Amino acid sequence: MQDFNTLNSSETAYNETPVLTNIVDLFFNELEILLTTEQSDVFGQNDFGLDVQRYLWKMHVNEGKLVDVITEAVKKYCFANEYFRWEVRVQFVAGELRDIAVITFDIFDDDALLQHTKSFLFK
Repeated sequence: MQDFNTLNSSETAYNETPVLTNIVDLFFNELEILLTTEQSDVFGQNDFGLDVQRYLWKMHVNEGKLVDVITEAVKKYCFANEYFRWEVRVQFVAGELRDIAVITFDIFDDDALLQHTKSFLFK
């Protein structure tokens, strides 16, 4: 088991090396948590979480609508999104029992050049 890093050097969990050293990595971790958490799983934040699986299994939603839902949630819950320009793309692929969603986040630098890409697969 790994302890969370703390900034207080007197605590036993203190570590000089932070767990995440890159804001992009932090953003990608925030995204994974947001996309995979079911609503009402976080105590005190009943609307946190998207549970993309729910959109694939129970709801009739198109790619554009899912992009809008994800964008709104990321802006609300992922604080690292403010550090760079990003875009989200959703592509549905036909699966055997239900659709498969490929959700891709692109991060751009100040010159609008693609710097990082991360894709999440939900089936």
